[in-house]
Amino acid sequence: MEHLIFNVACGLVTATYFATFFCFDRLLRIESSSYHEQWLKDGQPVGLFTWAREGDVAFGLRQVGAVLSFLRCYVLWIFSTPAWVHGDLSAHRFISAARLLLVITIVELIVIKETLM
Repeated sequence: MEHLIFNVACGLVTATYFATFFCFDRLLRIESSSYHEQWLKDGQPVGLFTWAREGDVAFGLRQVGAVLSFLRCYVLWIFSTPAWVHGDLSAHRFISAARLLLVITIVELIVIKETLM
């Protein structure tokens, strides 16, 4: 029974963390479509779900830099809000949701560590 609870808890953490990446993917879509110049300055980051959806290996090899730009933006945007987000309600909601989901993920990990391990 304890293994089942642990597995379910780990599944919940994984789902929450993937939801964080989904929010950032949506945020990058907003940036690339509505704030294209800023998206270019950010290194043309591609979200993980967008990258996976494109599919082929050649796309993946061409887009390694874009995924690295995504990771850089991900880390920076967790702690600071880009200027272009302030004027866009939808972008503000996605960045807020991503931050909240990341905090929830961290809390879930702490709870698992303290109760199930």
